[in-house]
Amino acid sequence: MRIASATLWRALAALLCGAVMPLGFAPFGWFPVPLLALAGLLWLLYPARPREAFAYGWLFGFGQFAAGVSWVHISIHLYGHASLALSIASMLLLVAYLALYPALMGWVCARSGVRSRGWYLVALFPAAWTLSEWLRAWVLTGFPWLNLGYSQIDAPLVGFAPLLGVYGVGWLTAVSAGLLVLLASGPGRRARAGAAALLALLWAGGAGLDAVRWTETAGEPLHTSLVQGNIPQDLKWRSRNSSRRPWNAMSNSAARKPTRTLYSGPKPRFRPFTTRWPRRSCNRWPRKCATAAPRW
Repeated sequence: MRIASATLWRALAALLCGAVMPLGFAPFGWFPVPLLALAGLLWLLYPARPREAFAYGWLFGFGQFAAGVSWVHISIHLYGHASLALSIASMLLLVAYLALYPALMGWVCARSGVRSRGWYLVALFPAAWTLSEWLRAWVLTGFPWLNLGYSQIDAPLVGFAPLLGVYGVGWLTAVSAGLLVLLASGPGRRARAGAAALLALLWAGGAGLDAVRWTETAGEPLHTSLVQGNIPQDLKWRSRNSSRRPWNAMSNSAARKPTRTLYSGPKPRFRPFTTRWPRRSCNRWPRKCATAAPRW
């Protein structure tokens, strides 16, 4: 009974750690939360057997994506006009699939045979986590939502972004989580001191790199006007003329201004959407127009 109770509490802890992960992303931006949540997952994974590690990883991923991609249900139900039951079922199916990536990551870590605490926490887990995120962004066209690196946009680690990209920042965040666990549960004073020093060096280095200017201006500033129709989904395909009117009005108004105009067209769907109406304004003022409207 005690073993079953302990396993249940660990499972709930994994689910909770995943559920708080989205708090590190916009609009909240609480960047320490994903770091601590990942450290909690690591605490659960290190002593776990492969089957337990798979379950903890899946529960973590289910909590993370159930909280972070609930907008899928709103999109399907509100704009796709699907039933409430179908939209929720579709969202849960997607969440269950996405949770397989942290689940497989946990299983691989447990099956690797690495038992050295330092190597597991600081080397194996960060590499496996980053690989799982990269695979999630590519398999079946990919779904890179809630990639860990994006949660650190307001953190010192963002200084590494120009050098390592979002996956590099995510990897360093996972390394930081491993160092936190090593700092809290290191086998000796020397190991804990080394973890603290490396963690401080990592974050101080990120803060220093964040102060570096990686780009510089060239030439005179370019003043632009952005035209985006914001046409409601239920009107977009109803009539071409009804959708043209707001675009024509905004296009002509923006093109008369002493700026270059950037047009942002509608998202491509199954039915082609003509882009002749913004090009009319471009034809009248060709040197002032740059169009980003897609052509099919």
